[in-house]
Amino acid sequence: MRILQRYLLARFLGLFAAILIGSTLSIVLVEMLLNFDNMLKTQEGIGGVARYLFLRIPSYYLRDLIPVAAFGATFSALAIASRWLETTAIKAAGISLREVIVPILLGGVLLAAATFVLSETAVLRATREWNRRSIGDHDPITSRWGSFWYHRGHTVYNIKEAIRAEQALRGVRIWETDAGGRLLRSIQSRRVAIQGNGDWLFESAVIRRFDPAHPEAPPTFERVPGQRVIELADTADATLMNADAAALPIYKLLQYVRARRYDDDPAPRLEAVLQKRLTDPLAVAIFILLAIPLGLRVEQARGIGLPALYGIATVALFFLLRNAGGTLSAGGVLPAGTLPWALVAAFSALGAWRLYRLPG
Repeated sequence: MRILQRYLLARFLGLFAAILIGSTLSIVLVEMLLNFDNMLKTQEGIGGVARYLFLRIPSYYLRDLIPVAAFGATFSALAIASRWLETTAIKAAGISLREVIVPILLGGVLLAAATFVLSETAVLRATREWNRRSIGDHDPITSRWGSFWYHRGHTVYNIKEAIRAEQALRGVRIWETDAGGRLLRSIQSRRVAIQGNGDWLFESAVIRRFDPAHPEAPPTFERVPGQRVIELADTADATLMNADAAALPIYKLLQYVRARRYDDDPAPRLEAVLQKRLTDPLAVAIFILLAIPLGLRVEQARGIGLPALYGIATVALFFLLRNAGGTLSAGGVLPAGTLPWALVAAFSALGAWRLYRLPG
């Protein structure tokens, strides 16, 4: 590796670390200003505040901060080189700019891979812990074959998925037993809304009752039309809101989605989450690819303002289209993998084209 390549790579990595740390600290400050009361509700003092921030920042922001920091670091490193006429000196020495930036491109690929690993380990653990902290989790919830199982007291719950934004459960089956483990009642409902007072509002429920003293007797059958609150022997409160496949590792999420497809019960929201999880780390490499020609154009533009504005607009457009596509995919309007991978292809092609047009 040439000295120039090491020099630019070191500048890029230093700026990446500085921007990522600075952005994180800025978000910490905003969170403390807006949510300090919520932080203190834990009654854990400074430790509780630190734990709140340690879980919330990775859960909500880190996946987007890393590609933005990568873009800013790449653009700044090369814009500085252009403003200080370092790129002019490189070309005057007969060295190709494309050759000099190769380590930054390779660094982008490695950074994307590291982002994927980080997202599927530390970020995912922080997300699950944040969910347990905000809702509570008395016993572990197990994911198997496209649904979740939860056992509490004398009751077993089977849930297709939890929709946290609506405080609702979808595809609910419940079995209640006596102290000897004999089945007393089963309840099946396509949707349950968990009310603020803890009541469970069942929609189109089917109730079967069994007589343990006469196991050979057929169960009694009751169909409950519309919506009705049904008392449960062991209310699980909001714990089952953690039955969200979006918090599963990607290989388990893939198994979950495949199982739902096999049961002819597609989950467009989770299909969209899966595709987003697969494509998000690629944004790191794409943003670096987009930032390189913009940073090198600073010399020709005779100022950093216009290339910087173009870069901000490009990044904003990427996030706007990605979020819009995620919303449409989650609603079943678009196939889940269409827009995320189309964005990856389109913005990669744009960056490669602009890089190809670079002189030298």
